[in-house]
Amino acid sequence: MNAKKKEQDDLIVFHSGPIVEIKIIKAELEKHKIEVFQTDENMSFLDPSRISPGGLAPFRIMIRKKDLQKAKKIIDAFLKKNSKK
Repeated sequence: MNAKKKEQDDLIVFHSGPIVEIKIIKAELEKHKIEVFQTDENMSFLDPSRISPGGLAPFRIMIRKKDLQKAKKIIDAFLKKNSKK
């Protein structure tokens, strides 16, 4: 197995949803040094109906499997902190 294939196999979908959610989660994870890959970033230019709320394909962010537990803790803490406001 080549290195590029191994890297791709190591990615998992962490969250999918509207672009606003994706941008917030992506920024929070990156702030904690977790590498984030956003899919479907340019689809809004090609076919806005596919990624709009209720569309066929929401935006997705992917992270490395090894970062999953850390990412969950970060986002849980973020949501808890911001739900009290």
